[in-house]
This record gives sequence, C-alpha cells and structure tokens, in this order.
Amino acid sequence: MNSSFRLKYPKENKETLIYFTASFKNEGKTFIYSTGEKIHPKDWDFKNKRPNNLSGRKKDAENRRIIDGQLSRYKDYFIEITNLHKSIKEELTIAKTKEKFNIEFQKNTFPKKINLEGIKIVLDCANGAAYKSCLLYTSPSPRDS
Repeated sequence: MNSSFRLKYPKENKETLIYFTASFKNEGKTFIYSTGEKIHPKDWDFKNKRPNNLSGRKKDAENRRIIDGQLSRYKDYFIEITNLHKSIKEELTIAKTKEKFNIEFQKNTFPKKINLEGIKIVLDCANGAAYKSCLLYTSPSPRDS
C-alpha cells in the first residue's frame, strides 16, 4: 500500500492542514486522515510531500522539524499496522485503519474549550492497589461539608 502526505489547500496563502493518505487497492479507495498539523504551502516540498527547509536554527526551521517528526509518526504507524495485518494474514481495510489511527493519535488530545474546573475525578483502583493514594484525591474538601 502506498502512503504519503498532502496539503488540504495547497494553493492558499496561509497555513493549511496536512493530510495522511493511503491507497487501498482492495477497496478501490483512498484513506485520508487529518494529522492536525498545519504548514504554509511555501514551506512544503510538493515533490517529496514533506516540509522543506528543515536545516537551520531559526524558529521556523525548528517548527518544520517538529512537524516532520509528527508526520514520521503517522507513516511509521501505518507501516506497523500494515505489517501486523500481513503477518496475521488479515486484510487491512480503511475502516480498521481509521479505527486504529483514532486510537493511536487521538488518545493524547483533549478539547481546549472544555474546562474541568470544579469537576471531581474518581479513580477506581482495582483490588485496592492504590487505596491510600486514592483517599488523598477522593476525600471531601472542606467546602463540601
């Protein structure tokens, strides 16, 4: 399976999202997944389909290196799940790929607009393994009395 990256709006004069794409010949479709990373088209190498001008000490070059590292995570993970499915002789589909990508890449995201202030968090510590540490976090505060 072939995979690469492309820009959502390659002709814009502002930052645009970077998509991971992979062709699934068995389904005759292309898997398209937003990486959440943004880059200005002038900083994109359209031939290699990666950020350009990675060398240098300036902040822009550092940002492009960070983006390139994130893109490598997507590419490497896709290779990993492709190889896994080949080894167990199971067909990899777009639906399975999307599910695996969502688990892998959305586990560290949390909406910035949501405020957890005032929310109580309860920890279920199986078999009492962390009983004492949980008491510290779940004991009522003075204002709850």
